[in-house]
Amino acid sequence: MKINTNNFKEVIRKATFNNSIDNVQLVLTREKISSKMISSSRDVVATLNIDNNVLNGLKKDEVISLNFTEPSQSLIPFLNLIDEEESDIKIYDEKITIISDTQRSNIHFCSPNIVSVFPQGAPKDDVSYFLEMKLFDDFISKMIKIKKISARFKNIYFNVEDSVFSVETTDKTNRFSNGLKFDLLDMSGVNDLTICFDQINITNILTIMGNDYDQFRFDFSYIEDVKLGMIYIHNSNDTERYYILSKME
Repeated sequence: MKINTNNFKEVIRKATFNNSIDNVQLVLTREKISSKMISSSRDVVATLNIDNNVLNGLKKDEVISLNFTEPSQSLIPFLNLIDEEESDIKIYDEKITIISDTQRSNIHFCSPNIVSVFPQGAPKDDVSYFLEMKLFDDFISKMIKIKKISARFKNIYFNVEDSVFSVETTDKTNRFSNGLKFDLLDMSGVNDLTICFDQINITNILTIMGNDYDQFRFDFSYIEDVKLGMIYIHNSNDTERYYILSKME
């Protein structure tokens, strides 16, 4: 059996939401790789159902489950030491062994009982969205600037104010705080609202999408009664789905 280590690293990065989820379960068949992970803080869900470009040689009805804890430390460093894009792999009950020339990397699994698998396929189906936005160059350019500043404030806000949808990073608990804000879209007919997100979650999704952002869409929801919202990020064929939940300031 062969493994493409570069593709494996990319799948791990997406399944762990840019290494912010500290464990991972991948279920592989000959055709597909699936994963449904939730962060320990319960504010991010990452689900994948993508083509299998990692393992070559699985039998038609074979299903393999790979479980790792802290993959950024226990798995990725070993994969980074493999020079060849494709290597031999042996899969045992307790570990995988990747063989590259004279190099053998033994990487043990963790128990499937300790991985943070999201129990549903997705959050509730009856969620309504006040904005479904296909990503565009100007939005990404503005988000890159927000990303550069937001680490000092820890929060990124999406607002509707006077029929204008905007993105902002600041400390809204401090009226003297500096900040950076961009108007994005006209939102006539939508009541004023502010949704606060952990900045690392927003910057992680920008990293995950990379230059393929034009294949993705941001759908925004907001529940007035609890003053909380969510961004549903998904690509054009829904093989990658990410859910980021907002927080109270």
